[in-house]
Amino acid sequence: MDNEIITLGNILKIKPGMPQYLLDFDVKPMNAAFQAVNDTFTISKEDFLKVAASNYETVHFIGKAYLAAEEDKKADLAVQAFYLFDYLQDK
Repeated sequence: MDNEIITLGNILKIKPGMPQYLLDFDVKPMNAAFQAVNDTFTISKEDFLKVAASNYETVHFIGKAYLAAEEDKKADLAVQAFYLFDYLQDK
């Protein structure tokens, strides 16, 4: 299961210039983004982190939006997250 969780260590590898105290707040949204994308299709943690490294702010936004969504709207948001993430993956 640990392989399926985005850790602070994973984030530090893709955002090495940011102070750790700022990235501490990013673990939960990044895991939420990973969950949102995986609710629609399965992607490996490594592939997710590649996209997050090149489009960090957008992926972080996906996670924040997913965390903020009401339970009954998360399925719709997961589909939208999939399309946005798929677009980022193709860039």
